[in-house]
Amino acid sequence: MRKKFVLSRYQWAPLIEDYDRFLVAHRGLAPTTRSAIRFHLQQYLGWQFGRRNADWSLVRPHDFWRYASDLSRRWKRSSTNHALCSLRAFVRYLHLRGDCPHSFELAVPRVANYAVTSNVGVLSATQRRRLLRRCQRQTSGEGLRDYAMILCMLDLGLRRSEVVRLRLSDVDLAGATLTVPAVKNGYFRRLPLPSHVEVVLGRYLKRGRPASDSGVVFVRHGARQGEPLLPAMLSGMTGRLYRSCGFPDARAGTHRLRHTFATRLFSRGATLKQIADLLGHRWIQTSRRYTHLDLNGLRALARPWPV
Repeated sequence: MRKKFVLSRYQWAPLIEDYDRFLVAHRGLAPTTRSAIRFHLQQYLGWQFGRRNADWSLVRPHDFWRYASDLSRRWKRSSTNHALCSLRAFVRYLHLRGDCPHSFELAVPRVANYAVTSNVGVLSATQRRRLLRRCQRQTSGEGLRDYAMILCMLDLGLRRSEVVRLRLSDVDLAGATLTVPAVKNGYFRRLPLPSHVEVVLGRYLKRGRPASDSGVVFVRHGARQGEPLLPAMLSGMTGRLYRSCGFPDARAGTHRLRHTFATRLFSRGATLKQIADLLGHRWIQTSRRYTHLDLNGLRALARPWPV
């Protein structure tokens, strides 16, 4: 059995708490994001200093490379890069405090991960329609719920965590707006509700949603009826729909629906700034990774190579 991590046993623990307060006050990060950052920093500080106080005069730039090498042997490359990104930002914070030189930030490496440039499996228009038809929205309240959740991700660009955290007070059917809860970066956003999404949400709330004391929009059916959904349940439901549609494994994941939403907007002439605002991204560069070119469509426009 894995031993429980007790932060108070480590002399560098106050440094983690100070940095967490900095992330709240100056970065506005949500609790889930800060929790992941704290985990990564606890791993590094424990590796570097054990339980002793963090003495940065004993740290050398090569130590960051050794730590990255150790992580890459145990973790996936994407996970390793997430951990190193958290460490790099933390070292930048330490430099602002005067605890370490600027060279430390430059010394934290990145791990090559060529997989991130591959196609993430954006759904085509035909696949999008097939997925929506698979939801049994005409036969059960649960099917109507699933259909509404898929639409929230596919036609509003919501994250999985945002869908399950939506509250009844966030849905304004009269004003045709939806307030998306602050999950990722500590900021909420207000989106216009397209008419077809408004109709589906209204139908679910009036006819499909079981009686519940919970204030969230989407709740469980069947066993433990009325209790809030967990993010893993939404992922499981989406995966079952994918398999029933015969989609390849590469298209698995709720995030593919968010990519599909951004790509459809981009293909219809939306700017990256508009897409970033709808997705809740603070940086346009982040939204750029969500917009994928339709290579098949571009081939039809390409002129043949002269022979």
